[in-house]
Amino acid sequence: MTQPQQNEFIPPPECPVFEPSWEEFADPFAYINKIRPIAEKTGICKIRPPPEWQPPFACDVDRLKFTPRIQRLNELEAQTRVKLNFLDQIAKFWELQGCTLKIPHVERKILDLYQLNKLVNEEGGFDAVCRERRWTKISVKMGFAPGKAIGSHLRAHYERILYPYNLFQIGSNLPKATLTNDTKDKEYTPHDLPQRQSVQPQETCSIARRAKRMRSERLSFKKEPGEICENRPNLRRRMGTYVGKPEPGRSNK
Repeated sequence: MTQPQQNEFIPPPECPVFEPSWEEFADPFAYINKIRPIAEKTGICKIRPPPEWQPPFACDVDRLKFTPRIQRLNELEAQTRVKLNFLDQIAKFWELQGCTLKIPHVERKILDLYQLNKLVNEEGGFDAVCRERRWTKISVKMGFAPGKAIGSHLRAHYERILYPYNLFQIGSNLPKATLTNDTKDKEYTPHDLPQRQSVQPQETCSIARRAKRMRSERLSFKKEPGEICENRPNLRRRMGTYVGKPEPGRSNK
């Protein structure tokens, strides 16, 4: 049985569905309390009211207020959110290195870095794919036509963009990381909270304070001249991850 990847989305099981009759749904709150022991075991449930059930409108339209937001429909899908979170992590990693992430193009299409990283991990990692020459196989899985040397391009993009990030994730010492971009590459825009807000709320709002704090943290990251990864003890804290390293001179007993 294969182990799921770290960023792979596993669909949860279906939730229980209840279809009450008119008699059972005469008091909706009483019916909800009746099915509560069953629903609490799964954490979520679905209730289909009887046909033609129309409750009265309960909101006070004169006092109802809300803060508008941009909600991109493609971000509602769980798989898409996993992919965007992965790309945000890659962009943040390179931002802390003093570089800007730009998505490369392959065969006039934007390269899916998430899929490339996922396929390489499934094939055993970068070293195994290079040793067994599986880059052509990966290019075919990504939908590219064989026989066009796409595999060598995928290897170059992976080694340039994703390989330093994966080394950082496992706690390996990184050389001085640099990110050279092609003029045709598309600059990546992070999908975090401040970028998703279309209207800035009032500064008294907790969400506004959080967004302002995130903006200030993003602007405060600076690259020192000649700085390398080993001289950044708080880099993993900024990334939100921690990988323990064994102490020198100690062995497991």
